[in-house]
Amino acid sequence: MKKRIRFAALLTGITMLCCTQPVQAAQVTTEDIADIYCWGTATGDVFQNMTLLNDKGWFGYDLLYKYSFISDEPMSDTHHQLSNVMYGVNRRNALRFVLRNDLDAKEAEKKADTIVQKYYPNCILTDAFDTKTYDIFEEDESKRTAKISDDLMHDLAQAGLISAFYTWGQTADYQLISSNYITMYQPVGWEWIDHKLEEVSYDWNAIETWVNENHPECKFVCVTSENIDTAKILGAFDSELNRTTFDDKVYAVIPPEGTDFSEHFALAVELHAQFGISARYDSPVIDNEPLIGQNALAVAGDANLDCIVDISDAILTARYAAEDTAVTMTASGIANADVNGDGILNGADTTAIVRKIAKLD
Repeated sequence: MKKRIRFAALLTGITMLCCTQPVQAAQVTTEDIADIYCWGTATGDVFQNMTLLNDKGWFGYDLLYKYSFISDEPMSDTHHQLSNVMYGVNRRNALRFVLRNDLDAKEAEKKADTIVQKYYPNCILTDAFDTKTYDIFEEDESKRTAKISDDLMHDLAQAGLISAFYTWGQTADYQLISSNYITMYQPVGWEWIDHKLEEVSYDWNAIETWVNENHPECKFVCVTSENIDTAKILGAFDSELNRTTFDDKVYAVIPPEGTDFSEHFALAVELHAQFGISARYDSPVIDNEPLIGQNALAVAGDANLDCIVDISDAILTARYAAEDTAVTMTASGIANADVNGDGILNGADTTAIVRKIAKLD
């Protein structure tokens, strides 16, 4: 009973104090987009302590891509270390939104698709990572504007469909690839030529001469299946099967002992630039943890996630704080309503929202 009385009194105060004009939530514009090439806003242990590596076009991607070394985990005390490299792209051609968890997924997707079609006819929503996260891709730069992004977000939010929205450049993709030895090469390579994958032979004598002249500190070696000791150094020996992981032979450039991975990577890049050779990588693995920047719906005071901070947010917060079982809030809405950031929704947050609406703070 006391909570209901306090809520009624608070609601009266809200009505007296608030102006009738809603306060628009600040939107992320193209000028505000954070550079997340290093994914500094991402979470997850896999992204900690990364070092940027310059591939100089090795993988053939444009300047939106950056490559990052994740880990250099020793295979043993005597063998070369296993190398893991990550590459990714800041997706400036994509929008992402997340449907609310408290909605029926199929029904919400249908409603969201109807709204999306107003802005991007014939767009096919791409399900990203889970059944409630969707991406919109637009290759036409003229249609990748802050206004379209904001208008679409407002329509989806006003329909009560979304809990998060990421504008152009606020999401990223990455892929993890690994190689036992970054400068170990098969005798014959494969390259895409005229949109076809074709076998390519290399002049290994010329490569050896170049290595001897330009990197005399390195060893150029041809390793056969009988060269067990060298194969172990290259991480190309299966101890369980007691044999090399290649059938005939491989070529390798071995840098001096103590060379760190970034230096070894730079050597591999240089060899690729000179001769087009690349080490064979293990099959790429896509990690399902999204890389995200600023959620445009993360606005202090917007408890109902409709892109407007107004009296309805103050009332919803007050009712939720008073344990009114007739109202529900999403996790994103609760985070927005917790204006003072103390992890508890109470009268102080409601008052802070009211003061925000009345422009007292």
